[in-house]
Amino acid sequence: MLPPEQCAMSTIIEHLRRQKKGAIILGSHTGNWELGIQTFAALGFPLDIVVKKFPFAPMEKFMTW
Repeated sequence: MLPPEQCAMSTIIEHLRRQKKGAIILGSHTGNWELGIQTFAALGFPLDIVVKKFPFAPMEKFMTW
């Protein structure tokens, strides 16, 4: 676990690379979370993403096009 002063995204990415282990990263639906996913993928990290379905069927259809 990293101390709070070392929790910049670049520091976390380098820490994960050095450890050569998997990680579970939790995030809320605030800010540009999509960019975080793209960043990790672009850097070569394999990703599995867990989401919850929308309770409103038309919105679920729209969001999963």
